[in-house]
Amino acid sequence: MEVRRISYFGVRQFLFYTGLSFLMIGAMWLATADQPGSAWVLIALGIVSLVALVLWYSEILWIHHHNAGTAAYEHKNYDKAALHYRKAAHYAERFGQNDNRIGQDLDYLAAVYHFLKRDKDAEQLFQRALDVYGHTSGPGPDHKAAVQHDLDLLYTEIHKTSGDTDRGAQSS
Repeated sequence: MEVRRISYFGVRQFLFYTGLSFLMIGAMWLATADQPGSAWVLIALGIVSLVALVLWYSEILWIHHHNAGTAAYEHKNYDKAALHYRKAAHYAERFGQNDNRIGQDLDYLAAVYHFLKRDKDAEQLFQRALDVYGHTSGPGPDHKAAVQHDLDLLYTEIHKTSGDTDRGAQSS
């Protein structure tokens, strides 16, 4: 699983407070200066920072939840990882249907569900991830072969488990 090193709170707060500061300083300069023309530069920078925050908000949230899910998964906190991967998939859907990050988060969520022994949910998510990778492209990696491999492993384990259950019932 890939971890992108960016802090959700750091970027969001930086853009918000930078934009707000530029706007406030520009407004004060505009109101008190003899030559207010330069104040518009600060006001414009403030507006640009706030617009960047609004435009990148989904990207920032996706990165945050994707990273938090990966960290929780690595620490074997599967319930928390599932929560974050669900949220990451939700934000990835906002990037459009042609974005691989949707499939990536569905794949990771399916792996978490498999560890939680929620195999029917895992199977549905693996299938959905394969469907996403079947018609997408974009900035995220294409893990179609890896998802198919994970799905095959899930089917093998389900078959093995159901075979053990059948043998146990036959020997009784």
